[in-house]
Amino acid sequence: MCLPTNCVEETHGQCGGAGPGANGPVPEGQKRRTDRRIKKMNPLERLGLPEDMANLVSFLAGPEGGWINSQVVRPNGGFVY
Repeated sequence: MCLPTNCVEETHGQCGGAGPGANGPVPEGQKRRTDRRIKKMNPLERLGLPEDMANLVSFLAGPEGGWINSQVVRPNGGFVY
């Protein structure tokens, strides 16, 4: 998800790259087993939620994110691919 942000004399984008989440493209038959395995790989021991991405987007789109540009921020709880 990228948010174009227009400034006075420049345009820059801010992106959030989602990590593994509870709404991922996993077939339902494999979901529980896959969820447990991914949770164990994540330092926070949970899956990402839509609210995690929403919080990042809100931050980047707000005044607090105004100094951040040309970055991909991954709200993934420390999950390493």
